[in-house]
Amino acid sequence: MNQCFDTSRRDRLHSPKRHGILPPLETLTKLGLKAGDLLADIGCGTGFFSIPAAAIVGSAGSVTGIDPSPEMRQDLKRRAREAGARVHVLEGRASNLPLENASVSFALMVNVLHEVEAPEQALKEMFRILSPGGIAAIVEWRVGANSGGPPPQHRLPVARIRSLLDAAGFDSVREIEAGSAHVGVTAIRKG
Repeated sequence: MNQCFDTSRRDRLHSPKRHGILPPLETLTKLGLKAGDLLADIGCGTGFFSIPAAAIVGSAGSVTGIDPSPEMRQDLKRRAREAGARVHVLEGRASNLPLENASVSFALMVNVLHEVEAPEQALKEMFRILSPGGIAAIVEWRVGANSGGPPPQHRLPVARIRSLLDAAGFDSVREIEAGSAHVGVTAIRKG
């Protein structure tokens, strides 16, 4: 890992400041998540995006949160239960996802790709689990933004994210507005 999130600081993931910088419902909608989607939230942490995503996908869809940290997964289970959200929680890493081929219609990574030791492998895994026509959505800290987050040397420029998605076989790569501190990039899994 380039720089892994310190799980002892996980309560900060649901702070009012983070909600202001990266509002989950608004961000998910901009990225294209819709009712009926089968979502994999890769590096889901404590559910900042998984729980709101469950409200968007509704009963016709599903949300699977994947994280390597037992503490994060346990917090997500508790938060989902308290919110009445249907979120399936699995142990896994971005480079080796515990999902079947072509099993989801939407794969999400928020502030994760810069932490992954082998981003090329992580995006190949993302491609593998997506069904043809499925959406890959990546949100990362904007280079030059001063709103917290990882040090500048750990941030990924949009051009690098685009290049990684292209190399993994994705198509229709486009940038999405995700606020002043973040950048969103979406791509489609080719048939």
